[in-house]
Amino acid sequence: MNELYELCRVIFEQRCTDESVLKKKMNAHMRMRFFKKGEEIVSVFDKVKYTYLVFQGEYSEVNDSTEGVKTLLAVRTAPELIGIAYLIRQGQFFNTIMIATQDVKAIEVENDYFYHELENNGRLGILVARNLTKKLIMAHQKIRRKRFFDAAECFKIFLYEQWKISGTEQASFFIKRPNRMLADEMNFSERTLYRVLDKLTATDCITVINGDIHLNKEQINKLAAFYEEIFESIYTIPGTDI
Repeated sequence: MNELYELCRVIFEQRCTDESVLKKKMNAHMRMRFFKKGEEIVSVFDKVKYTYLVFQGEYSEVNDSTEGVKTLLAVRTAPELIGIAYLIRQGQFFNTIMIATQDVKAIEVENDYFYHELENNGRLGILVARNLTKKLIMAHQKIRRKRFFDAAECFKIFLYEQWKISGTEQASFFIKRPNRMLADEMNFSERTLYRVLDKLTATDCITVINGDIHLNKEQINKLAAFYEEIFESIYTIPGTDI
């Protein structure tokens, strides 16, 4: 049995978070890792020795310039892979910071072993390709949002995509992130974010509960209808495909 493929399969396809189940599929090239909220998972100039299979939690991807200016690039929610792009292109050092924005549980896999398995297992390659494709699509949609939509529309698209990538498609959904982080992720000022939140609350697209954004079933359906309508039209515009 290919332990790495089986591990990736149950994490990414079955969304397994049961540590006892995952440990049974691990071998000597892997170990369980836990990162507390606020802790760095990897940092700039860390040597690329491991790839991480994040099976629970959430983390932010942050760029740190030579002038010390930090820019939020993305917030990733489990299941996720950290370091896979570096592994494939044989990078030596990380050039971004990954910070746990919630407690994170992950499996650390030795890169030499991961690369060997990737070369010899097409099914594993497909799982990895899906993960990289998801990142590419999210980056593409982020650029597209800025090009075609106003701030409130951009945020509605973001909310719906966050619900979709959560994987559970539950009828009730919370986004528990500080407003400063949300503003950075959307490239908004905090003032713009508050204006958008007020507008979406007034039109019953969202509910704010103790500072967290909550979506109920009716609000999710409303966002879904908006999302389908605007992307049905945008795909007819030349140059918007990947």
